[in-house]
Amino acid sequence: MSDNEPHRNQKDKAAARLSSQSHLRKLSRMEVAVLGQRFTESALHGDTPSFQAFYNTLQINAQIELPLGELLNPDLEGFFWGWRMSRGSITTHALPEHHQYAAQGIEGMIRIEWVTLSQALLVADITGPFRIEIFVPCHFQMRNVAQKAVPPSQKSTSVSF
Repeated sequence: MSDNEPHRNQKDKAAARLSSQSHLRKLSRMEVAVLGQRFTESALHGDTPSFQAFYNTLQINAQIELPLGELLNPDLEGFFWGWRMSRGSITTHALPEHHQYAAQGIEGMIRIEWVTLSQALLVADITGPFRIEIFVPCHFQMRNVAQKAVPPSQKSTSVSF
């Protein structure tokens, strides 16, 4: 058993988990903007327990698609290196007509399947909302995340059962 086998086993389990979910849904640009804003606000203005709770809700498997040219973006170099080292390949595909990235003359796109939603939101903050598509499992609900993202000063003190 090599040192790499336990890591490979975790990767295989994550792959099985995401592939067993037959459908992914694309987050709308509004959802990406709201999640990104809440991520930033909770990191900067929230208390540690509420930020940790929100961050934990973003630790779901996601998939991102970006224009091929983003491979040359120096601000994303560390992300690409990390994904390549820990999650395998970054695949390239022809750009279908239904994709409308905010760029001219794009020859293709890249797809990275094993990212967390928190990582995808960080990349969306760098690229802008028109140059990324984020896909999450269909069971992902914005309202569950929104409840965790409320800053402590705005939380209600009432208890519901």
